[in-house]
Amino acid sequence: MSFRRFQESAKARLGVQIALGVIAFIFVVGAFYSFGPVQGMGGFGRDRDAIVVNGQRIKSNQYYRALEMYRSQYGSPLTQEYALMYLATRDLVRQAVVSQAIDAAGIKAGRGEVEERREEYIQDRLEMAGPEGPERQRFLYDQGMSWEEYQDEVYTSARGMTEQFESQIQMEKLENQVTENVTVSDDELLAQYRKFTFHQIFLKVPSETDIEQWEQQQEMLEELEAEEETDESEEAGNDAEADEEATADEEPDAGGEDDGTTDDEADGTEATEEDDAADDPAWLERTEAEAIELAEELRSRIEAGDDMEELAEEYSDDGWLATMGGVWEEVGYSQLMGMPEEVRQVVIEGEEGELSQPLITDRGVYLIRVDEVTEEEVPEDFEETKEAQREQRLDQKKATEFNEFVQNLVDTAVVEFEKSVPRAHIAWLINHGREDMTESEMEARRLEAIDRLNELIAEELKEAELAEAGGTEFLAKDYYQLGVLYQQGEQWAQALEAQQNALAANPLTEVKLEVARCLVELDRGEQAKPLLEEVIARTPVETGMAIHSDVARMYRQMGEDDLAATVEARVMEAQQSAGFGGGGMPPGAMMPGGFSR
Repeated sequence: MSFRRFQESAKARLGVQIALGVIAFIFVVGAFYSFGPVQGMGGFGRDRDAIVVNGQRIKSNQYYRALEMYRSQYGSPLTQEYALMYLATRDLVRQAVVSQAIDAAGIKAGRGEVEERREEYIQDRLEMAGPEGPERQRFLYDQGMSWEEYQDEVYTSARGMTEQFESQIQMEKLENQVTENVTVSDDELLAQYRKFTFHQIFLKVPSETDIEQWEQQQEMLEELEAEEETDESEEAGNDAEADEEATADEEPDAGGEDDGTTDDEADGTEATEEDDAADDPAWLERTEAEAIELAEELRSRIEAGDDMEELAEEYSDDGWLATMGGVWEEVGYSQLMGMPEEVRQVVIEGEEGELSQPLITDRGVYLIRVDEVTEEEVPEDFEETKEAQREQRLDQKKATEFNEFVQNLVDTAVVEFEKSVPRAHIAWLINHGREDMTESEMEARRLEAIDRLNELIAEELKEAELAEAGGTEFLAKDYYQLGVLYQQGEQWAQALEAQQNALAANPLTEVKLEVARCLVELDRGEQAKPLLEEVIARTPVETGMAIHSDVARMYRQMGEDDLAATVEARVMEAQQSAGFGGGGMPPGAMMPGGFSR
């Protein structure tokens, strides 16, 4: 693959962030090795160990260079500093695990391959200047060089890019190995012009998150039921007291002693436990092996003549779809894209009337039967454009496959942090792997991050000069992130203290907004109002619609409906001027830190 072809292929995959991020980062790392550490950046004294990935040590200069790359791209806003630290750390971890995968696969870049890539690079750079004439003259004028100087610069840079060329070639070879079985069939290309009707039975295999969420829902229901029973008991007690007063003069019964417990009540506890167990969803304790076994049993019953819709209603864990007999009617390509890859492939490639084998996904096990495929009008030029479409789709599928491969390497990597980069460790705790964590695991991460930030801030307050530089700038960022973590746990008093300290260190508008938020949550709206007024005055609505919308929500929460309506009207006007409308959060809205509120 030529250097230009590599660039064009990368552009075709722009939608797949991670795979390209890894490739792009290898160029950055190559540049680092070629040109050495950046000078003049805070914290760059000694090049100490910073992060250890599967035993491979990453130096602090590499970490700071990656961080500076993101700062140069996004700026260094106080509110997003820890997010940038995470991105830098994530890229270093990815580069490390990919490098380890290349070594494990024994992938090498031959000298001839490197020299060929170097020549392609030189040729492409020279062609960028355009043909001899006015076009080249304009290009050279913009570069501030003569043609000879430009040629010298190209050849000099090419000589120093051996590491980059090697990395690029190795990456291509690894990606080709990982994705060698990825294909795109004609049926897959035609799926965008087809509608699919099919039956589905879904047997859920719960994750820890699913179980935890279900248990929390049950606890909430039990609390509501307990409150209702308390109310009913109080009402019954009042009625009983009135009855007792009315019958106080009546003679008591002459029978033996009675403890007031009926046989039904004596059996009540046991009956309740049995009822509760009966109410548990069938998937709650199901293993993947059990789901596969049940799917095979249901498949045999369907093939023997049992009705698939009736079985779906009885066994499928699809909620509303199960009540409809598990039938998807006239599903288009865009809707199929939201389904698991295994299901999508069977629907697209399957024959009408064919019942699939059990399909194992990360959500559970599926049975699929395609009932009808209807084809809409296929463009006349489909045959002419088919191969170009196939290549584009193949690039997308390969990038997705490689992305998943790399992400799996990252997820299974052992990542350790040295004392030289304490904030990188905190950023990793806050952001990494959240989509796969249970709420209890996220809460444990949040609390650990809070403890580490408090320790870090205590050290900062004791030291005149900070190990990672930045002075009060870093102190403000640490206090701000600490406040956000407290806010996510609804610890509003602690959050207010942290955000006020951040404000004292750096009186930014974004910090004032968070101080105001804490005050509103603590029912101290009168103290919040001056801050909100200042935030609105200092933030143009045209560039700060998200902030203005946030202020409007706080006004609503405070009961200041007139003020909220005024701000909302300004936001609406700005939205219309910018050419978009509708409800919801305006573009550019971003929650601080790694945890969503």
